[in-house]
Amino acid sequence: MSEEISNPLLTLIREQGLIDDLQYEEVAGELKRSGASVQQVLQDFGIMKLDDILQVMANALGTEVISLKDREISPEVINFIPAKLAQMYKCLPVGQSNGTLQVAMAEPLDPARADEIQFAAKRDVQIVVADPADIQKAIERFYGQEESESFSEILKELNSDKIEREVSEAGEDAKAAEAL
Repeated sequence: MSEEISNPLLTLIREQGLIDDLQYEEVAGELKRSGASVQQVLQDFGIMKLDDILQVMANALGTEVISLKDREISPEVINFIPAKLAQMYKCLPVGQSNGTLQVAMAEPLDPARADEIQFAAKRDVQIVVADPADIQKAIERFYGQEESESFSEILKELNSDKIEREVSEAGEDAKAAEAL
């Protein structure tokens, strides 16, 4: 058997008997090789459909699977989680009830992330499960595109700094030459 892969979803699916040992090994190997998500590998290998995977996660968490397609979310709810946190953790606040914020997460089986989201939101959080691709689209829709700089923007900044340094150094060289 290969090294154990630490993936809560894959472990959960194996423990529930939804994949056999051979499928587990194949999926674990592909995860190491490709770096793709467990959901993607399970679908690509024809082992499970996305809806079934989402339901397994929801059942394990004692929560529900929700659809984010065409879902309207009030700005008041969106504002409970800052954009950077939503983008970093791929999570989206989707509603609130009795002081509890419902949050859809791309990786809902990560308790540390759920705790951090709860801390940032300053309220109780109920994790719900949704299609990770839909979560990403909704984050872009409600928060805008990720604010990280593109590689070309970073290069432009680096080049402008380099040009400024070269101009400054040339000026200093000219002053030094005049002083001689």
